[in-house]
Amino acid sequence: MTRKTSMAALFGSMQKRLVTELESGRVNAHPTTSGTAAEVAWRELLASHLPQRYRVDTAHVMDCEGRHSEQIDIVIYDAHFTPRLSDYKGVVWVPAESIYAVLEVKPTLQGQFVYAGKKAASVRQLSRTSTCITYAAGEYPAKEPGPILAGIVADSLGWQTSARQRLTHAIEGLGTDQRLDLGCSADGIAFASGLETPGDLELVEGGGSLTFFIVRLVESLRRLGTVPALDFGAYLKAFEMGESG
Repeated sequence: MTRKTSMAALFGSMQKRLVTELESGRVNAHPTTSGTAAEVAWRELLASHLPQRYRVDTAHVMDCEGRHSEQIDIVIYDAHFTPRLSDYKGVVWVPAESIYAVLEVKPTLQGQFVYAGKKAASVRQLSRTSTCITYAAGEYPAKEPGPILAGIVADSLGWQTSARQRLTHAIEGLGTDQRLDLGCSADGIAFASGLETPGDLELVEGGGSLTFFIVRLVESLRRLGTVPALDFGAYLKAFEMGESG
């Protein structure tokens, strides 16, 4: 007889495993110059559950004009075609073209939306190049750079009451470049804002929140497709101009 497994049971098991992994990561991680134990735990959690086409790091994001973002706690970027650069201090630098999503890690969600939004804007406002992709039978035309997802994760919500109202107010107070699409707190709440319908807030509280966040993130990344092929020539030109200067 064929054994049956319900989707609810699978997600319930996944939720318990994710919570255990996150708690274990916070307890066992050794804070380094890359960030706190909480940042390490969230990065390891995402890296272990995202498809292998994505890479997860703490990084600065740079563009071909020499501008760069502030350091971002979690950067989700292309793992196949993107060079991973680091300086003598071990700080990771990633080209803006390769970015799928950026997340900030905070102790609580409360009071951190403006800060996380500003960090997201420091990435979204960078220039992104695009060039054609060569394959066996010819070339694909250059792809227009798509949206960059942004979010915030935390140990706890912070607010004691009216979670939906407070989250809605915090999200609506952000500008276009500061938009936060996803968020989660380890103590049992997750949200997705405007992923299905502009202005719509999806909110999950309790046992399925972390699972909802992971699944929603993977689904949103899939919808973005593939990042554009960065124009290495533009970066080399900027380098040559700097050398000559």
